[in-house]
Amino acid sequence: MIFNCLRKSISDKVFAKVTTEPERYKFAGTAVGASPAPFCDGPCFLKAIIDKTYTSTKASGAVARESLANLAEYMDALPDSNVIEFNEYVKKQTEILASGGETTTDLITNLFKGYAKSKDKTFREWIRIKKLAYFDNTFRIHPNCLDFMELAENHYKDAVLAKEWMRPDEDQQTILALQSKMEKVQAQASRSLKKREDKRRGGKIPKKVPSEWDWKHKAPNEGESKVKTVKGKTYHWCTNHQLWCLHKASECSLKAGEEKGKRKGKMSKDKLRMKVYQTLMEESSEEEHEEEEASNNESQEATSESE
Repeated sequence: MIFNCLRKSISDKVFAKVTTEPERYKFAGTAVGASPAPFCDGPCFLKAIIDKTYTSTKASGAVARESLANLAEYMDALPDSNVIEFNEYVKKQTEILASGGETTTDLITNLFKGYAKSKDKTFREWIRIKKLAYFDNTFRIHPNCLDFMELAENHYKDAVLAKEWMRPDEDQQTILALQSKMEKVQAQASRSLKKREDKRRGGKIPKKVPSEWDWKHKAPNEGESKVKTVKGKTYHWCTNHQLWCLHKASECSLKAGEEKGKRKGKMSKDKLRMKVYQTLMEESSEEEHEEEEASNNESQEATSESE
């Protein structure tokens, strides 16, 4: 009769686990005047059910005790701070302890720590008040904390029903608005930076506008004169600079084949001063044109982007 009652009280899933070891509850019996027939023992069947559904090892008890000590981390990991899910987790850990004949004396303290990690500001304030009342002995909590968990769960259900759970207050809304604005500014800055990088790499650089000074880099053809006058100034083709310069090739201090800027041997202060003056004279006539050319390039670039 005990076996039959237990069989009707458990699910097929649990029964399938227990029947993997039938020798634990099924025995051969001997009836008077009849052949031996097996029978199912009720108490042994109950023991088999308990062993298959609960783990009573010391290792599982230690894990459950550690889980209860880390309820704050568990609540913090819940994205919506679901109190119902949190309470079910707590009850499961206490059941594991109870199956091994163990209890916990820190459940109230750990619950306060766990609830205090909720992402709902109103709930956290409610828990803070309950904690103060508990320490003032004006709020009683049973050692198993089932009454306290029921109160917290009812508070959660009411807040969810009123659509007030995790609703941001004015300060939080201001912070969210500032974060959203900051993200837009950062996105805009990122797009601008990418655009500048594309331009720097040659992605959208406008075509170079021809300059009236491009002729200075063009060498004279064979048989052509190596002296020309432009805008009242006389220029000589310098084979060292590979450029039309104001100085003659014979007067050039740059060694043939060297890069511009390198000097042959040491130069005296007077020669260095004269060289700097000569270079400034050569480049002064181009500065205004170069600035005008850069301005034209920027205006054309802005026009192309607007189009």
